[in-house]
Parts: sequence; C-alpha cells; structure tokens
Amino acid sequence: MPRVAPTPLQLADPEREQLQQVIKRHSTPQQIAIRASIIVLERLVDAPRPRGPSSFSLEQIVQLFAIACEPPPTCGRPISHWTSRELADEMMKQGIVESISPRYVGRLMNEADLKPHQSQYWLNPPQLSI
Repeated sequence: MPRVAPTPLQLADPEREQLQQVIKRHSTPQQIAIRASIIVLERLVDAPRPRGPSSFSLEQIVQLFAIACEPPPTCGRPISHWTSRELADEMMKQGIVESISPRYVGRLMNEADLKPHQSQYWLNPPQLSI
C-alpha cells in the first residue's frame, strides 16, 4: 500500500510561540503537551542532502542487474540464491568494477525493485470454471 505524503504544516510565529507556552505550562495535560511538541518538532527537519555523483556508470549497473537475473551456478557459484555480498564479489571477479560494497549493491537492487532471491515463485494453478 503506498504511503501518503504528510501535508506540510505552516506555523506562523505567534502560533509557534503559543504552542511553546502550552508545552512549558505545568498545568497542561501531558497528552496535549506531547502533541504540541510533536507539531513544533515536525517543522525542525533536516534539509535533504544532495547525493554525490555516482561512482559507477549506467553500463556497470546494468551488468549488475544482468548478473542478478542469472542463476548463480551459471557464474560458477555454489549457491542457490544471490545475496548482495555474492553479487558484489562476482562483479569484482568479472572485472566489471574495481570495488563495490554489498550495501551499495543492495541499495541498487532495492531501487530497481529486483529480488534475485525470489527467482522461483510458487503459484496455485488457476481454477477452471465450467
């Protein structure tokens, strides 16, 4: 189920000050103070950090995906399913990249929504309706 993006909350300075007073007041019920602090803190979010340029070319990433779509025994690996570590090792073994971390391989696989460990699926046969 897709996540719904939260609606940005715009607080004016007087509203922010009023919420700060509600938080600091000793007579405020704890539940209301917690909710007020959540509203105030929600506006204090780190700015998104820019990503640096990719160290790998698009061709190298496509080669990673091609390896991930093959069964591991075709590459001489004695395993049944690919892992991020095995994919990283295989890319270095084939000379596609000089070095790559398994974590980055996992990120690339997640971004492409590739799941090489689920190469074979089990499915019920369709019910014939007569």
